[in-house]
Amino acid sequence: MTVTRPAAGGDATCTFISSGNSLTELRIEVEAMPAGAKDFRNYSARCRVRVTPLKGIGNEALLCDDDEGDGRIAAQVVGRVRHRAFVVRIVAKDRSAGRAMLRERCGQAAEQVAGILF
Repeated sequence: MTVTRPAAGGDATCTFISSGNSLTELRIEVEAMPAGAKDFRNYSARCRVRVTPLKGIGNEALLCDDDEGDGRIAAQVVGRVRHRAFVVRIVAKDRSAGRAMLRERCGQAAEQVAGILF
């Protein structure tokens, strides 16, 4: 596990890495957005493939695929709560993990993060 805090004020990135199963990485980013919803456009632009809006998870949350170029698959949720953006990303080391399971777990983790930010 690593935690990065680039500046004071609550912004942080936490990365959890496991080598023992098919899910290899969980990354959670939380950043302040001074202009609120205007700044969120930069975050929502990270979702480009199989974008699904999520209801009840923060504001404007989007679930999407974000595969690695090395055969690993990934899903991520980009959302916001008030003036904070959050990104939850899960990477699986191989495709046998299953796309649907990966997207479901990413949505569940994002639900927890959004709940904490409220």
